[in-house]
Amino acid sequence: MLAANESDDLTLVQAGVAVPLAALLSLGAIWLARRARRRADRTLDRVGGRGTARAGKLLGGLGLYLSATAALAIGVYALLSASV
Repeated sequence: MLAANESDDLTLVQAGVAVPLAALLSLGAIWLARRARRRADRTLDRVGGRGTARAGKLLGGLGLYLSATAALAIGVYALLSASV
């Protein structure tokens, strides 16, 4: 949003396209982390990767949280700028 506010070439709508993309990538990270965890469980952790799966799940959750926060911020900003 800050980049859209400071730039003449970038609009808020164009910056808002990144929010659903970030949410989809975050869900993908969580899904891949679950697959890696199941694989580690199935092989009795012989292939390793349990810690990496945990980190992927954590970062995917963080990305999902940040994209939800960004969507809320863009919605509030659009609502406030439309009423003025």
